[in-house]
Amino acid sequence: MYLLLENIAEAFTDYSQVIKLAPDCTEAYLIRGCLFSDLEDYQGAILDLTEVIKKIPDDVTAYLQHGY
Repeated sequence: MYLLLENIAEAFTDYSQVIKLAPDCTEAYLIRGCLFSDLEDYQGAILDLTEVIKKIPDDVTAYLQHGY
């Protein structure tokens, strides 16, 4: 919901909590990676998106965001 309201900081906190509770949830890593990018934390974005690529090597969205 925070993401829809463009509250990036709260959305980031929520997705970090999802990852803590469900570390295999690749969707949370993907979205948090995009949020890292929005926050101009490119190292954090690369780490999360790399995690998605490791778990789902054919995830086109992760590669697109990773290269962005």
